[in-house]
Amino acid sequence: MGLDAFAAGLAARGLPAALVPVLAPIGASVEFFGGLAIVFGLMTRYAALLMIAFEIVATLISHRFWVFQGAERRTVGGRYSLDRWWRSSK
Repeated sequence: MGLDAFAAGLAARGLPAALVPVLAPIGASVEFFGGLAIVFGLMTRYAALLMIAFEIVATLISHRFWVFQGAERRTVGGRYSLDRWWRSSK
């Protein structure tokens, strides 16, 4: 629904300006129609493979946790997570 905001987010993450108008609609379409295909069981294997490829690309573009340092890089559960409960019970 917010394709302009999605495209702006891609541009802000350093994608070349020439690719953003092409990648934004492709990414949004893959995410939307791939998810619908999985929910409705339509060509599920192909949709799942497409979604896996999408997640890999999305991770490389947007979810770059490896660039953070220190506490920002640490990924742990919050106050009410099972991880925290498990660690405190030992």
